[in-house]
Amino acid sequence: MKRTRKSTKDKSPQPTPQYSPQTSPQPSSFSAHDWWMGFLTSVLGTAIGVGLTFVVSKLVENNHNAQAQRITAMMVIDDIDKSLEILCRIREEEANRYEVTSYVKDNLSDIDSMAIDTLVMVFNYLVDGSYISSELQFSQSGEKVFQSNQDAWMNLNDMSFIRNVDEFYKSRSMLTNAISSFYYWRKPVDMSESYELLTTSDILYKKQNYIAFLREQLQSPRTLKYIRNYDNRMMFYAGLIKQWTYFSDVNKTLMNITDEDMEQFRRDSSSTDFVPQNE
Repeated sequence: MKRTRKSTKDKSPQPTPQYSPQTSPQPSSFSAHDWWMGFLTSVLGTAIGVGLTFVVSKLVENNHNAQAQRITAMMVIDDIDKSLEILCRIREEEANRYEVTSYVKDNLSDIDSMAIDTLVMVFNYLVDGSYISSELQFSQSGEKVFQSNQDAWMNLNDMSFIRNVDEFYKSRSMLTNAISSFYYWRKPVDMSESYELLTTSDILYKKQNYIAFLREQLQSPRTLKYIRNYDNRMMFYAGLIKQWTYFSDVNKTLMNITDEDMEQFRRDSSSTDFVPQNE
């Protein structure tokens, strides 16, 4: 049998493929550039987002502070205006009682025939603790809110406004103290005498005793001195009315608040349980 010899050509070593520098694969320069651009865009976008968030938050905060400042300012101005109204009523009431008391003092011979309402007015004018009206009392709520809330001082960054408010509350406190203790306002029948008079005597139940008491008091040196000090009291009231009116007008100008703004504020305050808050 004839054997067939395999060709040795098939077993010759095959050349290993060689890559020339021109054909060897290189990293893609485009993909690297694209990655860096994406990264920078992401960082820049995040920075812009944070910046916008900060700016918006700041605007919201500033708007809140401006609103709190305005509400606090209107609250204080309203307190000044209401106190001014009360002070004017105090002065008017004293003027009426002084006029009636002076008339009775100058016409003691006719006191027996005078109306009981007239005599009661004189009695209240001379006797401490015999009469009190809640309408003539200053509310302390506005001052307490303003003084106790430090944010109020921070919000009201106008120093002229703050000084005016401080001076107003000081002068109102001075008036309250003067009415209760200063000798211009010291009534002829003080509180201790008044208590004894009203709890142990019967002058409130017998007109003749009532008249006798007033006749005696209207001739006493203490009563005459109290009546003479009327002018000093009225001068004091007039000075405070002028000062408080100035504070109200100037503070409205400083805070750019109109009379219409104050009317709206009072309507809102009276229609709801409105309490200014400064967060």
